[in-house]
Amino acid sequence: DLSSNDFEGSLLDEIHQLAKLSLLNLQDNKFEGSLPGRMLLLSHLDFVHLDRNHFSGPLPPFSAIFFYNLEELTFSENEFTGTLPRTVDVDLGYRLD
Repeated sequence: DLSSNDFEGSLLDEIHQLAKLSLLNLQDNKFEGSLPGRMLLLSHLDFVHLDRNHFSGPLPPFSAIFFYNLEELTFSENEFTGTLPRTVDVDLGYRLD
């Protein structure tokens, strides 16, 4: 849990090397930039909390492997652009309102 620490900067693309990571809680920091596409290779994630940062740009194309174990995904109060990839709602059976 790395939440609420005033960490700054961007996430490194090497985050995908944390292959057994099950909880990624980065909420309430000052991270910025786009999410690394390789982050979606973390197939053991159960919980991802990215809320209240300064992430920006389009969301990476989510794939079924990313959602295999995922129970919770939050990324509100950032500066993402575009729309949520269709695969989240249609292919995986998630409904987001």
